[in-house]
Amino acid sequence: SNYWRTLVSPSGEGYLLESVQRGGAYFFNWLLDTFAGGRGDRSIFERMESEATRLPVGSDGVTVCSYLVGCLDPYWDDKARATFSGMGPDTGIGHLYRASMEAITLEFARSLAKMRESGARADRLFVIGGGAESRLWRQMVADATGLPVIRSLSNEASALGAGMSAAVGAGWYDSFKAAADAMTRLAEEIPPDLAARPLWDDLSERQGRLYKATRQDMAPGHS
Repeated sequence: SNYWRTLVSPSGEGYLLESVQRGGAYFFNWLLDTFAGGRGDRSIFERMESEATRLPVGSDGVTVCSYLVGCLDPYWDDKARATFSGMGPDTGIGHLYRASMEAITLEFARSLAKMRESGARADRLFVIGGGAESRLWRQMVADATGLPVIRSLSNEASALGAGMSAAVGAGWYDSFKAAADAMTRLAEEIPPDLAARPLWDDLSERQGRLYKATRQDMAPGHS
């Protein structure tokens, strides 16, 4: 599939389906450093979250294509670039921030939907890393996918996974499940707002078209 990379599980059981966004949360850092005075102001994320929370799903029509440094899945296009569209005189940095968050959320949600269509089972999501500290973003992921979202307190996921593998290999635990149960810490769970799902489905269709429209405009010979 174009929507994920398939990796062998270190546990020896099954596979890992990896959806990859080349920019991801880096997009927010670039946006704030370039247009909002920079992250030197330690309260900037709190202010952006507050502004974004007050806006509706769809950011009042502002739509972002978040391929700032190219795109991996689903287009695998290193020449893809980011765009902002639908701006008007009332558009502010809060709209750009929220629309960016929505775009990255929907890229993941579409990949997950394709995985589920292919038979992968999913009944909950665990979120890890700095972006997982955003309650708004966790709610967005829940609403866009229809699945509950649980925050992990183990932010360095790759290092933790390597530690689990080492612990099993050293005989500290007799299975990967036992190691995972002992070495992970979870926080609150956010349920999806099912009433918001139609809004997210409509936004996904709108945002998902943006890349193709942009690449058509950039095609050789276009005038």
